[in-house]
Amino acid sequence: MPQIICPVCNAIVKRSEYLQTEFRNDPDALYAASLVTHYRHNHLKQYDYAWQNLKDKKTGYANIEHEDFRSEINRRAKMELIEALIKVNKWASVRGFLSLRDNDSELVDQINTILSSRGKKGLNKHKTCLKNSRKKTKPF
Repeated sequence: MPQIICPVCNAIVKRSEYLQTEFRNDPDALYAASLVTHYRHNHLKQYDYAWQNLKDKKTGYANIEHEDFRSEINRRAKMELIEALIKVNKWASVRGFLSLRDNDSELVDQINTILSSRGKKGLNKHKTCLKNSRKKTKPF
């Protein structure tokens, strides 16, 4: 499998064993999940800061559960990564984000618009919402 390169910093992104197991049959989703993890820890410093300063009210983490906070950070990362992928002409990589959980309707609409403008098929909202409903077995 080819290397994953961050479209923001051009760093080689490591694939975790966990993500490789979870997405072993979906290389596009593995690509997207690896980028989101890299972006969350290397570009959105507030996530790691919040972990280190759990009681700091400025982080937003003190007011919500960990899963909700991570989902919020992941949604932001997905939107910013998709914009960066488009800027570097990596259109095909965008489809993998549909397989990740916690996609809101705005993100799904954006991805489907991008894919349809390039002649690719996205997913209908109903299928995407079912696929992205919270499951404890799926990351992101």
